[in-house]
Amino acid sequence: MGRHLAQALLRRGDEVTLYCRKKETLLEKLLPNVKVVEGELADQTKLRQALHQQDILYYFVSMTDVQSSLTDIHHDSQNIALFLHVMEVCKDVSTLKKVLFASSGGTVYGEPNHVPTTEEEHLRPLSPYGVSKVSMENYLRYYHHQYGMNYVICRYANPYGPLQIPFKKVGAIAAFLYQHLKGEKVTIYGNPDEIIRDYLYISDAIEATIALSHQEKLPHHVYNIGSSVGYSLQHLIQSIEHQTGRPLSFHSTIHPKQNVKRIILDCSRIYKDVGWRPVVSLQEGLIQMEEWIAAYIRNEGAQGRTKGE
Repeated sequence: MGRHLAQALLRRGDEVTLYCRKKETLLEKLLPNVKVVEGELADQTKLRQALHQQDILYYFVSMTDVQSSLTDIHHDSQNIALFLHVMEVCKDVSTLKKVLFASSGGTVYGEPNHVPTTEEEHLRPLSPYGVSKVSMENYLRYYHHQYGMNYVICRYANPYGPLQIPFKKVGAIAAFLYQHLKGEKVTIYGNPDEIIRDYLYISDAIEATIALSHQEKLPHHVYNIGSSVGYSLQHLIQSIEHQTGRPLSFHSTIHPKQNVKRIILDCSRIYKDVGWRPVVSLQEGLIQMEEWIAAYIRNEGAQGRTKGE
């Protein structure tokens, strides 16, 4: 999401600084007008350099996702530790007006009692990834209470769109399209009629993020960001089949304990407070994603042929 956000901010005429572990040629081509500071999150000297005279910080860093967080739970403690390194620098940056934190509306609520789910729902995450997100949310509340740090927590639904790495199998839309277009069988975890998600196209997610960051005064600190519409995996499969014009081959396996079965975000708070609403339908988003995934696969093939020659 960071690249999409940086591009959108540049189009607005904002000055953008990107803090990353390693500069990439691709990144510099995509974002030629961005100031890039290379460094580790634990390097407070480099962090101070990057945050000097900045007024907004967007925090999108995560070393894990739901599945990988189970492999080595210590990675989640590292997520929290690195986050705290950044917050310790932020509290001393006098120009900093706001911190926007990318949380996870798909994991922090666990299996909610109420669907659609508002920001007031109890937080009962099922995975270490979700637990770490809740922990970082709570640390933001601490820094606000102790140091007056202004913050906004963005609880995103299930974002998807171009630049999402499809072969990592994170994100059903990217993973399903990638495997389907390559002629591979898709794995469904659980009953596809019972697994329900709220999908959010990347451009809508970015517009919501910018709206929250640039509004000077907000009545709340926590916002759900989603479509407020739930789609089953079965509906998603049928939509992909309709879009590609051929049947999708899949097999079902047991539903993992760490995966939430049903989550639809109630986004009435952000609708009311900033006037944002998503504009890209699932059908429109699938068209864009199919084009991008197809191009990604063609590029994979071209690189493979080049290496083999």
